Amino acid sequence: MGYHGLLLNRTCIAVLCAAALAVLLVGLLLHHGLVWCRDRGWSRPAGVVLGVLFLAYAARTVTRVPDRRSDETLNLATAEAFPETPVPYLNLAT
Repeated sequence: MGYHGLLLNRTCIAVLCAAALAVLLVGLLLHHGLVWCRDRGWSRPAGVVLGVLFLAYAARTVTRVPDRRSDETLNLATAEAFPETPVPYLNLAT
């Protein structure tokens, strides 16, 4: 396997742990948001709106994961999504 295989495995484990932690944190925030809405007597649609908002951010995060393979792929994807922003172009130039 060698050193590179070991490094890849540790990297994969770290990424999976970070993803699991992010999912747990989003779930915790969603739960507390729903409890907060319920405690204030807000109707169920307020909780649904909060849930949809979290799901939208989660979906955006999941779609951006492949862009984070390297600094280059992240900056290329950012430059494509936001062409008016100079930061990814500057990062790619260095």
